[in-house]
Amino acid sequence: MIVLPSIRIALENYCPLILKFVRNKYNSRLFTRISTWGRKHLAYRHFLRQHRYVDSWSRLHVLFLTVYIVANLACILVPLPDVKGAGLRAGTLSLINMIVLYLGPCFSFAADTLRMSLRMYRRVHACVGVTVFILGAFHAIVAVTSRKAFWLNEPKYIWAFIAIIGLLLLVLPLCLFSQALYEVVLFSHQAISLVVIFFTWRHLPSITIFPRLYLYIILGIFLTSFILQSIINILKNGMLYLKARFSGSSGTMKNSDIIRITLYLRKPMKVKPGQYLNLRTLSSPLSLFQRHPFAITSWSNSPQPELELIVKPRQGLTKSFKELIKYGDTTSIASISGPYGQSVPQDQLVNVLLAATGNGIIALIPFFAGLGQKEHGYGPCRRWHLVWQIDDLGKT
Repeated sequence: MIVLPSIRIALENYCPLILKFVRNKYNSRLFTRISTWGRKHLAYRHFLRQHRYVDSWSRLHVLFLTVYIVANLACILVPLPDVKGAGLRAGTLSLINMIVLYLGPCFSFAADTLRMSLRMYRRVHACVGVTVFILGAFHAIVAVTSRKAFWLNEPKYIWAFIAIIGLLLLVLPLCLFSQALYEVVLFSHQAISLVVIFFTWRHLPSITIFPRLYLYIILGIFLTSFILQSIINILKNGMLYLKARFSGSSGTMKNSDIIRITLYLRKPMKVKPGQYLNLRTLSSPLSLFQRHPFAITSWSNSPQPELELIVKPRQGLTKSFKELIKYGDTTSIASISGPYGQSVPQDQLVNVLLAATGNGIIALIPFFAGLGQKEHGYGPCRRWHLVWQIDDLGKT
């Protein structure tokens, strides 16, 4: 997601007076020119293109990252301290930055609350995580080199060492574990993050409350987000569990590589095109601890009593779906959270270009339904085009 629309959405929700000032007829022309220049030379120009292990970075992303790094360096070096003082500041700053990493147990909920795309939130989370590790490592190195005695003789340094190792494991790119199960990698990442918090708490002195105050703030924000998310999900979806029907595109899954999941909701739900939900089922003994995001393929102008998902089995949870309907259609108990995701306002679209590769066309089904209705007098959309890249036409 481009950063400039994110700024506009943030202003609409948190600083409407600033947005009103920008939209003033005397200022709109100036800010329109600035916005156009920013999109052309910053937001739409790539500094680093996407590779297998690295996401694409625009000039605007690099600019924000540079400002963030400079701000952290300024907090450490201004006013200029000695080496030991810089190490203490780095440790404190590491705790402050850690607050951003624990905004909630679910990235999707935190991203929607901040009006950000999930991709942008993950990028911010990764950058802040690396910064926390670097600051923590610098703090540890300064503390060890400034001591004459062997540092592992004291328990608080052992706790710090374990926390640093945990941070090192957390900053490893998850794409390095692409061959492992998605749910296992996600659960391990979350478990290690809790271990880091615990051993950081053991490392901090208990004589004064201030060093540990940052951890109390982190835990307070994390628990508040978890409680709010649980309440919202119960209000939206009723009870935590519902009925789910699994079926293949042909009688059994032996000749099919697509699974259709129908969720029978306890309360009708309004879903926007492009949104997704997190699904947890009882399809296998381990599936209760597995949660996976799926795009919602059904769409309607009114709240829907049923939601439809189309899944291509791979590994982990989706592989258990394939085994579940090996001998035909079946039902199971499931729980969902969502819907999540920032949808495109279709009532403002005139000319639309949709692009997809392979099975990614499934996520565009709600857009087809919405745009199809708007073509019959429900909106300003005049025409839309689809570009679909297919590797093997016989498998589609």
